[in-house]
Amino acid sequence: MKKQVLNALAIGIFALVVCNRAQAVQCDFHAMTPGNVSTSIAADGSDFLYSYTVGAISNCDLDITSFALPYLPSADITSIESPEGWSYQISAVDSFGLGGNAGTLTWTAADGYGIPETVAGSYLSGFSYDSPYGAVLEVPARVGDALGQYDVYGEDPAIPTAPPVPEPSGLVLSMLGLLVGAFCLRRARAASAA
Repeated sequence: MKKQVLNALAIGIFALVVCNRAQAVQCDFHAMTPGNVSTSIAADGSDFLYSYTVGAISNCDLDITSFALPYLPSADITSIESPEGWSYQISAVDSFGLGGNAGTLTWTAADGYGIPETVAGSYLSGFSYDSPYGAVLEVPARVGDALGQYDVYGEDPAIPTAPPVPEPSGLVLSMLGLLVGAFCLRRARAASAA
């Protein structure tokens, strides 16, 4: 009898370990793409309101607790808003590899305010900011849970970008072209008058 109890206990422990390991592998697999992001851009007076909704798409026992986007200082982002229980931080670290002076805007959830991954389709809105620029750049984004940070699934969200500023050499060449054109026009008129 004692041997049967020990065997049953060993089988139970084995099953528990295997099931937990399978669940961990499943969570790890789903955690590679635990969320997606949708973007909404609306005119807001003289600015544009950029709003993001983050959704969970996996069935894991973890919560999405962070959401990160590239941050471009030239986009003049203001009025950054966070959902209840979330806060934001701007870092000069270019964690997306965009180059230049790009940084990272990260929202982080306080305990108990994450987006549950336990039910695929859970979502949270309220991530937003204003920018005077409506020109957009589609960029990668990341969501994070207790296992790490992961690229979002599906379409890349849009962020504002300042319109390109012409280089001084381009302006000089344009001015030179206008001067040459004016000179040629003047010579043509002088030749026709003579």
